[in-house]
Amino acid sequence: MAEDIDQSTAPPASPQPPSCLILYDGDCAFCRRRIAMIQRLDRAGRFEYAPMQDRAIRSRFSHVDPLEPRWGLRLIDEQGRIAVGADGVYEICRRLPRLQRLAWVYRVPGLRGLLRAAYWLIARHRRRLG
Repeated sequence: MAEDIDQSTAPPASPQPPSCLILYDGDCAFCRRRIAMIQRLDRAGRFEYAPMQDRAIRSRFSHVDPLEPRWGLRLIDEQGRIAVGADGVYEICRRLPRLQRLAWVYRVPGLRGLLRAAYWLIARHRRRLG
């Protein structure tokens, strides 16, 4: 499960704890590879990462209803707001300097809906992509 997550590229210890938590499908190889990519880009340690299947996470975030991997990744920010699927990807891009250039695309009128549809299409078939 978590063996695809590269611990050697984990961000160095930072003086501040991560500001956001990314919950992902730990049973999905495609998802784990995407998280490993985000970890490599997250050199400042902005994010904490956890599989949705983790019992401690399910207990800690029992208010996240439903905590179903098939509904996509979740980003929980410092205020406790939850972004799901493509909205979560946007929030990740917005916070990573190397991906900020891509975040503006999500704000173009009409593209948000297309990107959400594309996310759900990929999410629906992610096991085949794995």
